[in-house]
Formats: sequence, C-alpha cells, structure tokens
Amino acid sequence: MVESKDKIRSGRSGSTSSSKDDKKDQAKRKLSDSGSTADKKMKIDRSSTKSEKSTEKPVIGKLARQKAAEAKAAEEKSQTKKKAPKKEKDNKFPKFQENKLLAEEKMTLEKISESYSVIVKTIKDHMIDITDLKNAKTEDTDSLYQTRTEAVIAISTLKQLNRFAQMLTKESRDETKAILGRSDGVNLKLQNLQYQTHHLKSEIDACLGFNSLHKEMVMVPEETFKKAAPQDIVDKAVSCDHEMVKARLGWELAQREELKSAVEEVKAERSKIENDASRVRSNLNDLRPQLSTMLEAANGVRTILGLDGTVGAMGTAREVLTDPLLKIYKAGRALSQTRSDVKVLMEGDHKEAIELKAKGFEDGEIEQEEEEEENQSKRSRKKSSKDKKDKSTKGWYPVFITWKIGNKPIKFKQNIYNKLIFAESSESSATPELSCLFNDDTGRQTSNDKSDAVKTSFGRSYKWAEQIATGEAPSNEETYSEYLEKIVEAINSRFKHSELVDEHVKSLKDKKLPFHLSELMMTGVITKFEESDIYESPRGLKPYEDGKIFKVSIQHIDEKKMYAYISISPNYPHNAPRISVFTENDKNAANDVQLQYIEEHCNLRLPIRLRAKDKMIEAISRQIGTLMMQPISAKVTTRNRFHPVQLL
Repeated sequence: MVESKDKIRSGRSGSTSSSKDDKKDQAKRKLSDSGSTADKKMKIDRSSTKSEKSTEKPVIGKLARQKAAEAKAAEEKSQTKKKAPKKEKDNKFPKFQENKLLAEEKMTLEKISESYSVIVKTIKDHMIDITDLKNAKTEDTDSLYQTRTEAVIAISTLKQLNRFAQMLTKESRDETKAILGRSDGVNLKLQNLQYQTHHLKSEIDACLGFNSLHKEMVMVPEETFKKAAPQDIVDKAVSCDHEMVKARLGWELAQREELKSAVEEVKAERSKIENDASRVRSNLNDLRPQLSTMLEAANGVRTILGLDGTVGAMGTAREVLTDPLLKIYKAGRALSQTRSDVKVLMEGDHKEAIELKAKGFEDGEIEQEEEEEENQSKRSRKKSSKDKKDKSTKGWYPVFITWKIGNKPIKFKQNIYNKLIFAESSESSATPELSCLFNDDTGRQTSNDKSDAVKTSFGRSYKWAEQIATGEAPSNEETYSEYLEKIVEAINSRFKHSELVDEHVKSLKDKKLPFHLSELMMTGVITKFEESDIYESPRGLKPYEDGKIFKVSIQHIDEKKMYAYISISPNYPHNAPRISVFTENDKNAANDVQLQYIEEHCNLRLPIRLRAKDKMIEAISRQIGTLMMQPISAKVTTRNRFHPVQLL
C-alpha cells in the first residue's frame, strides 16, 4: 500500500504543480474581472446621474421633445429586456437519474455496508498519512495534497453511499408501506368476512330455532291428509318434509275456511230461527191473556151447569195458588216449553190451600185468626204428633212451586204473615246457594215494609223472586221472557261455579294448588287449609256476605310461617277472593309494609291483571302462590308501589 501511494504521488506530482499555477492565474483573472465590472458600474452610475441632472434642466423646442421621446423609448426597451426569460446555462456534466444509477450499480444495503467499512478504513489511512507527513515536516507538498485529495474523494464517495443508503431505505419504507396497506386491506376483508360469518351463523341459528305456530296447531294426521287431499297436492308434497308441511297447512287452511263459511251459514240460520222463535213467543204471550179469559169463562159456565172442577192444569193451579205463586207457575211452564233443562212442579196440600183461599187469605181476613190460633197453641202443654206436624207447616202457604233446573230443585214459597215470596235451592237458610245472584241481592232486605228482619227456616226473599211474582220485567229495556231467561242462565252459572269452588277447596285441602304455576318460584308449602267461622283483618277488610271463609297456613324455607284468611265470594270466580295476611310473630298488613304490599297485590293488582287476561278462574291459585313465593324479611324500610314485581 505504501509503495502504491508513492507511485501515485510521484505520477501526479507534476500535475499537481501545474494545477497550482492554473489556480493562481484563475484567481488573478477573477480579481481583474471584478475590478472592471466595478469600474463599469461606477461609469453607469455617473452617466445616470448626469442624465438625471440633464433632465432636471428645462429644454425648449423640438430638440427637447425628441430627447424625451428617445428617453421613453429607451426605458421601454430596458423593461422588455428585463422581462425576457433567462437562458439556461449549459451544464458541463450530463443529466442523470439517481434511480437509474442505483439500478446500474446494483447497490444493496449489504454492498453499501461493505463499501462503507472499506471507505472508512481508507479515510482513516489517509488521515494517518496526512498526520505523518505533517509531523515529518517534509517539503514534498505534492504528496500531502495528493493524499488530501484522495481523502476528500473518499469522503465524497462516503456521501454517495449515504445517498444510496437513504434511497434504498426510502424504497424499503415505501415497499413496507405498500405491504402494510395490502395487509391492512386483507385484515379488513378478513374482519368483514368474520362479521358476515357470525351474522350468517346467527341467522342460521334463528332459522333452525324458529318455532312455527303450526307446531301448536291441531292438524289432521298425515295419513288422513294423504287419503282426503287431492292427489296432485299429495304428489307434490311427497318430495320432502318441508313440502309436506306446506301442503298440509294449505289444505288445512282451505278446510278451515270451508268450515268457517259453514259456521257462518249456520249462525245466520240460527239467528233467523231465533228471530222466528221470538216472534212466535211474543205471539203466544199475546194469546195467554185471551186463553186465560176463555178459561175463566169456561169455568163460570161449568159452575152454572153444576159441573165440578176446572178446565186443565192452569184451572187447577188457579184454584189452589195465590196470584204471586200462580204467576211463578205460569213463568215456569213457559220456560219448560222453550227449554229442555227446566221443569215445573206444583207440590203441597191442595185441599188445605183451597180452604185457606176460601177463608179469604188473599184478602187478608185470615191473618188475625192465624195469630189467635198460634197464641192458643203456645198455651197448650200437651200436643199430639199431628199438632207438631201442623206447627212445622205453619207460616207457609200449603202449596209451593218447584222449578227443577238441571238436577237442582228451586222452591218458591209464600209466607202467610208477610205474603212475601221466598226462594232457595239449599235445605238450610244458613247456607244459601242463590245469595247475590244479582248485585247486592242477599234476600235479607226487601221492598215490603212487613219483611224487616224476617227470619225463617227456609230460603230468603230475593228481589228476582219477587219480580217473577209480579209477572213483569224490572225495566222497559227487556221483556218478561228475556228476564226469565237471564235468571235461569244466572242460576245455571251459579251451580256450575259452586262445583268449581268445591273442586278448588278439595285440592287446597290436599295441600295442592288447583292450577300448576310453573313460572312462579315458590319458597313455601301449604301446611293446612281449613274452614273458619271468623275473618280477621286489621285493615278493616270485610268478608263477602254469604261467602265461604277459610284459613290457610304456609311454611317457608326459612322456617317462618304465614297465615291468611280467605273469603270466597258466592260469585267466584267473577269476584276474586279477599285475603288478609298474618305472620306468627303478630305482624300483619297494618304494622308491616311488606305484608301490606302483599295484601294489596293479592286483593287489587292481581285481580285486575287476571281480569284483563280473562284468567279469573286462576285467582285463588295465583293469590296463594304469591303467598308461597314471597319471602318474609325481618325489616323492610322501603316499598315500591310504582314498579311491583311481575308475578304473572
């Protein structure tokens, strides 16, 4: 390396000396050129000042105008020269592009790294040589300049490598950005595909888990469908199960539409028949007074001719019955002719009734005689069995009317003392079955002044029974026959609901709810359900009049007990039972907020919801179920009436 450096220094020593002389000549020329340009500038400035001074002087005549025009033309010429574009200088070096140069050199970061290390080492060697030459203080300046030039060339090469490295880094960065952009696009597409896959899976799950309403419908079996449906429909449906279900549903729809049209036709025919029947019934009602007049005339003729008895059953009834009982008998016969579930009987001692009527019972003449006989019977000490029997029948008219509705007989009797009509299907007046058949009609208060506080061993004087005895409807909005139909329907509904109450009570006595409530999470069980003679309510809640009272005991998981008095209305399930709640530690709805809320929910909110859903038949099961699911807390400080727990 040292020998090569010496050769380079010796070969280029002459060139370096000549180059030094050339540099000196160039510097002198630059100084002379700068001086000449300065002199020219000074001359131009002087000439301009002279021209300014000359313009300041007043010029008269044509010569002055000519000079002004020339000056103006010179200014315009100078302006055009300034606006002219500058000519591009000729470049001594040819134009080139860095990218092409980089491609031609086939540079890579590895090559740049290797060249960098070599050039750095070369620069270090040159610096060492320069330092050695300076320290040696040799007169060979050419070698020093040569070494310095080589070091500068190496540094410029290092700069070139730096430029190449930056270009390669930029290309790498651009390629990296492009790759990142492509990868981001791929990731975005992947996320979109994953989202679409998840959405499609959820849709598929929803479709697979779809519960169609046709599964809850009771359709014709598949074998019956294949036999009854047209053959072309069956052939299309055999291909797959889905087509079979579609075909069955379509055929079922067609069959039901035909049945619907048939039902509508039957309803129209039925309404027409009912209209004809009502018209015939009204005509018969118009004929009844005329027939009664004819029978009375016939009986009068028979009396004049000396013939015994009367004409027909109505004639017999007229002989033995009072006017109110006769109207009840007529109403019953009219109902028996239009309804198959109603039969009418006239029972009792006919002979005694005829004698009683002959004495003037209907005119009120026999009341005083009956009172005297009753006083005499009280004074007597010894009585025969016949006397005892007579006493048991006293107080009632000897003949009474029986309506047999279904399997239940309803008796209508007339009291001798107050002449009121009493009715009942139960044998004991203490347990009436027809109380509150209509609103507030308990049979205890009547419109007759003589009936105040009447206590009898049979039935009660209901308003509807008195109304039947008048032979008229209570209002002009309905006819007498319509009113009788309404009474019979109400009695049938009462008997049906009484059987329902007996079934529910039997189930509760067996410690089971009448209806299974799987949606309620119950924490207690029924330990006792029994009848009660009392009904306690610290908040003043009253039991239903003539209703049934029971007491239920409930044992919760935490070994706490809850008690409740339940009053069941005679009109159950139209009227929900009334419940009064207690606990074993003397807590009740009057001193405990939670029990107050439970009682209000059972007696108010729950019946409203059940009535809206037409589920009043489940009332007692829901109420007792609420008591069984409600935990008993030791202390309740807050209460939410506006957002109660959903128990349905």
